[in-house]
Amino acid sequence: AAATKRRGAFGSSGADAVAALDRAVRNSNACRLYEGAVQRLKVVVLEGDGVSFGLDYDAQPPIDAVVDAGAREFYARAFSALRSRRRVEARLTDAWRSLALARLT
Repeated sequence: AAATKRRGAFGSSGADAVAALDRAVRNSNACRLYEGAVQRLKVVVLEGDGVSFGLDYDAQPPIDAVVDAGAREFYARAFSALRSRRRVEARLTDAWRSLALARLT
């Protein structure tokens, strides 16, 4: 999966995120796909408060008739919202665990 820089500079954490995602894609069921399909998959790294990432796909004819730029943008927004929700869930779980442990001591 190729890396695309959208904003900010690549730091080691951005490179680490790209490498981890590349390994995950290679070790997933994507390895059974046509090699050209995997090569058109791109890791998009967004750096701001922390490193965030997403996936994009270079859709070529005839699939570009269905998976157009609007569909890819919708997917990116949905993926970002789900990742944000998961991040909040993890922080709340950590806070709850800390409070529970503090009560025990």
